[in-house]
Amino acid sequence: MNNTVATTGTGSYPIYFYNSTNVNVTFNTMSSTGSGAHGILLMNTNNSILQGNNVTTTNAAGGIRLERTSGNNNIVLNTINPDSNGIATATSSGNNNISFNNISMGSGATSVFGISLGTSNNIAYANNVTVAGSSTSGITVGGSNNTISTNKILIATSSGNGVKLEGDDADNNVVYNEINTTGSKARGISIGTTGNPTKRANVSFNNITTSSGTNAEGIHVTASDSLNITIYRNIILTYGTGSGYGIHIQDSDRANVSFNNITTRGSQGIRLVGTTRNAFLYNNNISNSPAFEIFDSTGQTRNSTLVYENSFGEIRWVNNGTGGFVKNLTVDAGQVMKRFKPRAQGRAFPIRRRTSNLNLVLGVFEKALVSKRKIVVPKTAAEVKEEKLEEKPKPADAS
Repeated sequence: MNNTVATTGTGSYPIYFYNSTNVNVTFNTMSSTGSGAHGILLMNTNNSILQGNNVTTTNAAGGIRLERTSGNNNIVLNTINPDSNGIATATSSGNNNISFNNISMGSGATSVFGISLGTSNNIAYANNVTVAGSSTSGITVGGSNNTISTNKILIATSSGNGVKLEGDDADNNVVYNEINTTGSKARGISIGTTGNPTKRANVSFNNITTSSGTNAEGIHVTASDSLNITIYRNIILTYGTGSGYGIHIQDSDRANVSFNNITTRGSQGIRLVGTTRNAFLYNNNISNSPAFEIFDSTGQTRNSTLVYENSFGEIRWVNNGTGGFVKNLTVDAGQVMKRFKPRAQGRAFPIRRRTSNLNLVLGVFEKALVSKRKIVVPKTAAEVKEEKLEEKPKPADAS
């Protein structure tokens, strides 16, 4: 506690614990200039607290690393300025709490990450992560059942990721994070990698802004057979005029994209490509896009469903010749029919029957193709009730 430690040798560590338990490393100041070193290294160390430390490393040295079976540790309120990875939990180091840390990585730290969850059941909560090196991610996840919540992440590099689920993982939760990117190809959240699918990820309530960058995307899902990805109630703003898509889903199955608020300045709101199939798009609000709000080039044999309960303006579903049949779809508010239901004491209860105007332009008008994709506008509860009342048989004439 309250120590100042500096090391300069290759592979040297200011603080290193091996086969230990209940260790407290608090309020120390440490620096390392040795190649391949870390400020703090725990190996086979459990139930420990790393709190309030100030760690600075250079020469490709990392901040804090947990190796082998280091679990149930609390890493909180540390300030880390690394030249490599900020905080890393290696394989078999699970059930760790990484919270309220401040991690800042300069442009010299490339192809690394602020926080890495290499195994399962870890929590990364309320951390402040800033990265500036190319191909760098704020938080990466390589295991399952991890929770990444309420973090504030800035990606000030050309091709980094705010949060990256690396694939071969399942049941991770990425929720309530604030992510900003400034790079030309940066992504707010990246899910899956080529040949490494992600399953049952929950990506919800995140606020993502790509403030610059021609090809910067909000959320990108890729990898063959990424399965059951839920993308729910995220707020996404992209400024890219090229492939700066709001949500880009490629080669994935059964993605549920619901209630997202997407604003794009020069690209598509939602993009479905490759072997993507069985996508369910429900009540997404897409605005300010000079391109297609929803673009689908998955082909006529891969079905997806678009559902809107309310009118959010114009939606355009492209037919680019590969089988997507809806060329243009406009949903606007229609006439409101006013009716009244008698009530007691001479009063009347107003009933408003709301309608919508659906205008479909079909690119290919063949029965086999039209049946492949359904556009569903559910009726309100009031409309269903009124229809049932109208369908009741009238009483027979007494005469």
